[in-house]
Amino acid sequence: MSSHEKLSAAANDRKARLAQLKSLKRKQAPTSDEADAAPSPPAHQAEISDAIVRTEEEGEAPSVATTYLSGRNYDPTTRNVKLGFDNLPIADPTNTLEYKAQQLALETKAQQEAENKEDNGLDLFKLQPKKPNWDLKRDLEQKMKSLDVQTENAIAKLVRERVEAQKVIRQKKPADGEGEEVGMEGSELVEAMHLKEQEEARDRRRDEEDEDGIYRAKVRIGTAFTLALHEAISDRGPCDILESVNIRSNPSVRSKTRWKSVARAWI
Repeated sequence: MSSHEKLSAAANDRKARLAQLKSLKRKQAPTSDEADAAPSPPAHQAEISDAIVRTEEEGEAPSVATTYLSGRNYDPTTRNVKLGFDNLPIADPTNTLEYKAQQLALETKAQQEAENKEDNGLDLFKLQPKKPNWDLKRDLEQKMKSLDVQTENAIAKLVRERVEAQKVIRQKKPADGEGEEVGMEGSELVEAMHLKEQEEARDRRRDEEDEDGIYRAKVRIGTAFTLALHEAISDRGPCDILESVNIRSNPSVRSKTRWKSVARAWI
């Protein structure tokens, strides 16, 4: 028998069963005593029969899956096999080899990107010229290290001496003067901190003034050279420029004349 004939035979059997169930439903309902005496059908069979009758009344053919399959391993909504579990079997999803491998791959990628950034060449747009006194500061820092150690030792020595002196005074005086002594110590410490901050501010101001002085000197030199150049152009013509070059060899010439000669020589 071919598969087509098998399917047609199964369809005919199903139609016969549906007709029988429909005829049973249309018969007169039994009395209450008979209903109590009659055994109730299983719940699963009752649900299937109700679903079949409902589909027949609506004019739709019942699905083969709902008729023959119990639904234990088959999901009629997705028309596929049910999964073995509805929730994850692992309580902590981060404690798996897959998750650890993924995190390790992300860390390796981030490390490679950081190394690539470090291996890149210098960015010319981010370069800044150093200050004129950067080498002096570098040498001064090396020399100041030993002085800083000596300064810290001296401060510690002064603090110890002051604490010992306060202890001696506290032993001589009654207990009423403890609050005042502690207040004096705190005020002295605050005053020392203020003095240190003022010294640092003076050092920073001195550095800024030195830098400003160097910049102003450069500006003055450039301005003087420009003025001398304009005067040389306005006073003498191009033919006399070569003659004025010899003025630079004379040390008794004034600075203004020297600037004029240099300007003419550059022209």
